[in-house]
Amino acid sequence: MKIALALSVTLLAVLSAGFLLKNLNTRKSVPLAVVEQYSRWRLEHGKLYATPQEMNYRLDVFYDQKQFVDISNEEYEANIKAQGETLSGPMFALNMFADLTQEEFKAKYTGLRMPETDEVIVEDSPSEQSDVPPQKSDTVLGASQLGQTSYQVRIRHQGGCGSCWAFSTITTMEKLHWDKTKVRLDLSQQELVDCDTRSYGCNGGFPEYAIAYIATNGIAQASTYPYAAAQSSCKRSLSTSVKTGAITPPIKYYTTTDANRLSSLGIHAVVSVFSSGKFRYVTTLDDIFDAKAAGEALNNCDHAINMFSSTNDVVTIINSWGTSWGFGGMKKIRSYSTTNIYGAQARITHGNGAV
Repeated sequence: MKIALALSVTLLAVLSAGFLLKNLNTRKSVPLAVVEQYSRWRLEHGKLYATPQEMNYRLDVFYDQKQFVDISNEEYEANIKAQGETLSGPMFALNMFADLTQEEFKAKYTGLRMPETDEVIVEDSPSEQSDVPPQKSDTVLGASQLGQTSYQVRIRHQGGCGSCWAFSTITTMEKLHWDKTKVRLDLSQQELVDCDTRSYGCNGGFPEYAIAYIATNGIAQASTYPYAAAQSSCKRSLSTSVKTGAITPPIKYYTTTDANRLSSLGIHAVVSVFSSGKFRYVTTLDDIFDAKAAGEALNNCDHAINMFSSTNDVVTIINSWGTSWGFGGMKKIRSYSTTNIYGAQARITHGNGAV
């Protein structure tokens, strides 16, 4: 009886696999080579779907994204060659985001909202260089590995929650705390997602307002208010906020579009970019991503990141999509222009003041 049951289960599994393979192979719009690539990609990234219909829909999306990446690489390579430069490999590659449409990706993995100009409290003049604290410990990324310093950068993953605004703010606040105390804290993104009422949790938010929230309320450590990649009720009263000797008022901040000032801001800066186009597919190679050579019509910024360092026109950024994106979660970018890193209406938000 047990043998018969086992044979039945095995037969059912074989028939199911055969059905799915037949269902995929009979698709007229997707080449078989892409179907096979899709199968390998799903295995590599652990992608599981609830129904064959969803798997086929994701195949369609995957095929669209593959065509987008292929065309993007052709255009980018042509532009780089025209500049007399060479690449060590393709600049764009299908990654864990390849089964998402642009709209789905934007909703899940970005989250920057842009406040109206008259809503932003400007306490520091962007023209006053003395307001910017000097960097104390960060170094520029080397050609083959990250620069190792006493301040270790943490690469985090926001998951399927539009909370980049919270992650970039926390990265800034942790660095400010380090500069004053030389104590490395792991602060809570989740508290901002749940408790900052001027933002919208996983539906996006404002780094400017998040900085102001921390200035007023302090912020819990991640160990007492861990990240859940989903918005819930505010639990601030159950956690101990970090204030004394750490994040205390007044936090001063400003926004500017002058990318030249980045060299003095370092990890204190939250930088906005347009991320739901080619940016989402930059490869793990350590090549510089030339924003202008990408040849992309830049839409409004939708993603908040942090700057690690800046030399001349090359900015090294810290992202919140985990270490599988870019060069270990970071990327060197040659800015689109002197006032634009990669995205229309670009902003730089800098947390400054007592911490």
